[in-house]
Amino acid sequence: MSKAWITVTTTLPQSLGLHDRCTSSNCQPEIRTKRLSIRPFTQSDLTAFHQLRSQPEFMKYTRNGRPDLDIYETQEKLDSLINAPSSPGALPFYTYFGIFLKATGELIGDGGVHILASPACGWPEFGCKFGNGYCGSGYGTEFLCAFTTWWWNLPRYQEDGAEGSRKPIPVRLRVHPDSVVWADSGDDYLYVDTGRRAVEQLYAWIAPDNYASQRMAIKGCLEHFITWDYPIKKLPVMGWRQSRYRRSIYPSKL
Repeated sequence: MSKAWITVTTTLPQSLGLHDRCTSSNCQPEIRTKRLSIRPFTQSDLTAFHQLRSQPEFMKYTRNGRPDLDIYETQEKLDSLINAPSSPGALPFYTYFGIFLKATGELIGDGGVHILASPACGWPEFGCKFGNGYCGSGYGTEFLCAFTTWWWNLPRYQEDGAEGSRKPIPVRLRVHPDSVVWADSGDDYLYVDTGRRAVEQLYAWIAPDNYASQRMAIKGCLEHFITWDYPIKKLPVMGWRQSRYRRSIYPSKL
């Protein structure tokens, strides 16, 4: 992690979050898969959210590393997710969601992009976790495939004046050099004149002893590219990534 960070030209979503999608004609209030409903949290989820965050295993790999002390601590977390667009220092969009069983409406986990610029590498950082009794049933892979498909389909283009023509919106980003996948001449989504061109990616860190998440990452078409010390936790973690246009295409019937 001692290498100097570099500036690259890449892309990022220009319209983010399910709430943004609901202001347009193609309103999508939730992401639905065969078994899951994935949607933004509401205040009515407090009790179920607290039950999850009271489980030591659910909270083991979080920044706190412990269950919430009481429902008031859970309320603070829930407020930060619901009020993301107006919270100081928070993301100005909704990209971290509750994961519910479609058949019953039960909250079984949470996941999504929780920080736009990871302190480890500079790329959007995402993750997910599930409550007791819901690991090992394929829900993680189902969520991961559905969420990343939704993420990569968010708009990154603007009209360039010609009828039916559009061009990518270039973004300058400071990233760790070991995290970069360089674009080649075939990646025409980044035809810009200046800057190093890097393929946009999602980043996730996984603890070396979290074998279940490692298996899920592999099934979800992520690649392990490095092991380093995560800046916040100060512990060795495995760095995983999924690069735009360098990933497998998932079945549409998730």
